[in-house]
Amino acid sequence: MTSPDTTPVLRTVSPGDLPGALCPQTDPELFFPEIGASPQAAKKVCATCEVRPDCLALALSLGAVMGVWGGTTENERRDLKRAARATGLQQICRGCEEPFTATAPNAVYCGDLCRQKARRATKAASDARRTRTSSRRAA
Repeated sequence: MTSPDTTPVLRTVSPGDLPGALCPQTDPELFFPEIGASPQAAKKVCATCEVRPDCLALALSLGAVMGVWGGTTENERRDLKRAARATGLQQICRGCEEPFTATAPNAVYCGDLCRQKARRATKAASDARRTRTSSRRAA
C-alpha cells in the first residue's frame, strides 16, 4: 500500500498574477536589478501600472519578497513596514474589511480592487435611489 504524497506544493506569486499588471509585458530582469544597479526603470513601469497599489499591498502582506513590487524596492518596503509599525498605521480596509498596512496616512482601502468595488457599490446605490425617486415623480 502506498501512502499519498504529502510533499507541500510551493506556489510562487508574482506581480504579474494581478489582472491588468504591466510587468508580464516587460522584461522580468528589469524588476530584479543587480546589487548596486538602479531600480528606476522598473519603478517607471510601476508608476504607470493601474494595479500598483494592489501589487504593493500584496508584497507587504507576503513579507520578504525580492525585487521591485508596486514601485518599491525591498528596502523601501521594509522601511514602509517599519514606519507603519512605529506610527500604528495598521488599518481595516473599508472594502474587504481585512487589516492592511497603510502606505499613506489617509488610506482607507487596501488597494485599487477594493476601491473600485466600493465605487461600484456606491454608484449602484445612487442609481437605485435615483430610480426610486423618478418612479415616485412619474406616479
